[in-house]
Amino acid sequence: MVFGSSVTPVEVGRGYGVTQDVSVGGSRVLTASPIGVGNDIQLRIFIDSDNRADCVGQVVREKSVEERGIWKFEIGISFQEHLPEPIISYMRNIANGKPL
Repeated sequence: MVFGSSVTPVEVGRGYGVTQDVSVGGSRVLTASPIGVGNDIQLRIFIDSDNRADCVGQVVREKSVEERGIWKFEIGISFQEHLPEPIISYMRNIANGKPL
C-alpha cells in the first residue's frame, strides 16, 4: 500500500512523504529530509479524497535511500496507538483496486 502523507516532526516542522507498508502498529515512510531515530512524529496519511488517518508515533529506524529520487530517507514509525483494523482493511481495498 502506498499513500501520500504529511510528516510533522516536532523539531523539524511539516514535510511531505510517501507512506508504505502501513499496519495497525506502524508504517514505513519515504521523506526528503532526515528526521532522526527517537523523534516524535505526527503522520497524516491521505487515504483518498475524503479520508485520512492521523497517527502519532516515534521514529524507530532511518536510513538513506539515495536511489529513490526526491525521497532520500526511509523511516520506520511505531504508532503510539494502533490504527483500527477497519481503516487498514479500507486502505488495503483501495490499494488493491477493490470496490468499496
